[in-house]
Formats: sequence, structure tokens, C-alpha cells
Amino acid sequence: MAAPLTPRSAKSSMQLHKELAEVGDTMQKMTRKVGQALAIVKGTRGEVEAIVLSVRKSIQLNPSLSEDILPAAAEEQGGSSDQPLAKSLAKSAVNARRAADRAAAASAAEKRLRVELGRSPERDELEAQIEAELHRQRKERRRREMVNKPVVEALQELEEIAILGYQNLAGHQEQLEHQQRLLEEVYDALGGHYHARYEVVHATNRTAVTRLKDEPTHEVLRIALEREDTARQNCNLAIKAARGERSAVMMQKAEVQRSARLREQMIAQFRHDDLRGTTFKGWGRQELTRIS
Repeated sequence: MAAPLTPRSAKSSMQLHKELAEVGDTMQKMTRKVGQALAIVKGTRGEVEAIVLSVRKSIQLNPSLSEDILPAAAEEQGGSSDQPLAKSLAKSAVNARRAADRAAAASAAEKRLRVELGRSPERDELEAQIEAELHRQRKERRRREMVNKPVVEALQELEEIAILGYQNLAGHQEQLEHQQRLLEEVYDALGGHYHARYEVVHATNRTAVTRLKDEPTHEVLRIALEREDTARQNCNLAIKAARGERSAVMMQKAEVQRSARLREQMIAQFRHDDLRGTTFKGWGRQELTRIS
């Protein structure tokens, strides 16, 4: 049999009714805050994902950036490996690359000599021209590696930072989505208790109203406050992580731009040296000591 409503229980229902309304408003505010944090995390994840795709597209559309760097790095890693298969593959790659370079040099040398001499070149003439062409190719490759390596390394570092940031923010996004569901769940529970207390508080005939147990309502309020605290902590951590990842990406993008400017300066310097015909810039201390 339900217990009748007493003045004390009516007063308790009035207090709980007010507290439920206040906590419900707090839950709504926290739910909106979680939604805002979730939007920030999703937006930052979209930015870093776009950066990863942009870096890969840049390297794909500009193969000259990495044609001398990535294969050489792969060969170097294979050569330093303890596995015989990796060493064999690296050695085969080096031999294939050298053979391709020599074939290209031979073709270019023969064409040049035919134009210059007006006849088929002799074997020793062709060999000398091939060596000169190989020397020119090695020089160009060294230059390309010098000017492109900082840019490629900066781009690879940017891609790695963006990938790690994307993965890190994925955990925060999952946590916020879970927290959002928990807040909605406890808000619905608060609503049920609120309406029950509302019926008691605003009853015209209180003798016809039964007394409600306070323990379940107190338990729901306790859970709501705990979830609010947890949600606030997760929001702060997620926003801090999003800002940190965005800052790391921006710093590395600045490094990429700096490397690109350095690349242009080095290319201009090489062109200047080629036009001048020498790379001499001045006597060093050792040379001056020998002269004196």
C-alpha cells in the first residue's frame, strides 16, 4: 500500500523538484558544451586529414622532389638491414639504377657526338663522353638531393605529425560522443523524476497523492553531477588536445615553407655558379697560410 503524502515529504518533494530543475539546466548546458568540443575535435581532425592528403598529393604530383631521395633511402635501409633478402633487394635496386643511368648516358653521349663530329664516334670517344655524361648526371643528382631533401623531410615530418594528431583526436572524439550519450541518458532520467515531483508539488488535492521515495531521486542527482564533472574534464582535455595538434601542424607547415624558400635560394645559387663557371667564393684560412 502506498504511503500517504505528509507535510515533510511534500516539502522534500518541493526541494527536490527545484534541484531537479537546476541540475537539468546544468545537464543541458553541459550537453551543449560537449557538442561544441566535439565540433572542435571533428573540425581539427578534418584539417589534419586534409593536410595528410595534401602532402601525399604534393609528392605524387611533383615526383622530381623525391625521385632521388626516397629510392636512395629505401636502398640505404635495405643495405643496413640484417636480413639477407633485404640486402639482396637493395643491391639489385642499386645495380638496376646504375644500369639505367649508364644506358641513358650512353644514348645521350652518342647523340651528342654524332651531332658534334658528324659521324659515328669511336669506342674510346664514346666511352669518354659516357663518363662525362655520367659525371654530369651524378652532379645533377647530388644537387637535386641537396635542394629537395630538406623539403621532402619536412613534408614527411608534417605527414607523420598530422597522422598522429588524427589518431589522437579520434580517441577524444569517441570519448566525447560516449559522454554525450551518457548526458542525454541521465537528462531523460532527471526528466522522469522532475515530472513525478511536479505532480506532487502542483497537486490540487494532496490527500490523493502518494508519497515518493527520495533515495532514487538522490541517486539520479548524484549520477548526473558525476557525469557532469567527467564531461567537463573530457571537454577540457579534448579542446587542449585539438589546440595542441593544430599548433604542432602549423609549426611544421612553417618549417615546410622555410625549407621551400631555402630550396629556391640553393637553386638560384647553383644557377649563378654555373653561369660564373666556378663555385669558388674565396680563399680559406688553410690556403692563405700555405701561400704566406
